[in-house]
Amino acid sequence: CPGFWVVFLTVALLFWVVPAQIATAIISFVFAWLPHHPHNAHGRYTNTRATLFPMSGLVACGHDRHIIHHMIPRIPHHRLGSVFDELRPFLEERGTRIEGSRAGSGAPAIFLSTNAEDVSAIERESRRLDALPFE
Repeated sequence: CPGFWVVFLTVALLFWVVPAQIATAIISFVFAWLPHHPHNAHGRYTNTRATLFPMSGLVACGHDRHIIHHMIPRIPHHRLGSVFDELRPFLEERGTRIEGSRAGSGAPAIFLSTNAEDVSAIERESRRLDALPFE
């Protein structure tokens, strides 16, 4: 009965394939692109960032403070926030980008641009900070 297969494929497409593609895009953005863009630096404190916005801890499951995950990957996700809060003064001193409306006064907005000049400026600053000696 061809009608059955049309309904079955339509339902599968609308309730399985399309939601899976949307979820994959959202997860890729929140966990892969957002915490790492535009960081091509290799320094311990400049190879990623903290992106703090309302409900960022809930949306990103703690990875809004992604720098901690890179520094100490064995810390459970539910503890990333408290570890970040303890290390924040040190991270700021070493040049870690802490961005967003919840990052405090004077913090930059979350960098979403793909403009080559803007990305290059951040990369240059990261390399400069990575070259500083530890004190």
